[in-house]
Amino acid sequence: MTTTVKRLVWIGALFALALWSLLSWGSYWLVTAGAEWLAGMGTFFALPPEWLQALEWSLRLVEQFGVALLWVLWAIVALVIVVGAWVVTLFVGMAGRTAAGNAG
Repeated sequence: MTTTVKRLVWIGALFALALWSLLSWGSYWLVTAGAEWLAGMGTFFALPPEWLQALEWSLRLVEQFGVALLWVLWAIVALVIVVGAWVVTLFVGMAGRTAAGNAG
């Protein structure tokens, strides 16, 4: 019984990790492609060259810090998912041993 629950916990954790990774990948794409798109919009609004240069510089800065922040955030949440699954399986194992000890 406990082996089945542990297996389900780890399957759920892997599913959550895959979902989180897809969400992070989409956010990464949004940050990188969004900066590229916004930089191109400066010419659409006919901004002065100095403003275009400042806009592109600031967008590149946001993109670089945003990507680093996304990686750190992904790693933290992935670690929480894995550690959470490990803790749950630990408690399930202890509960299984306690139940088996009380039954015998």
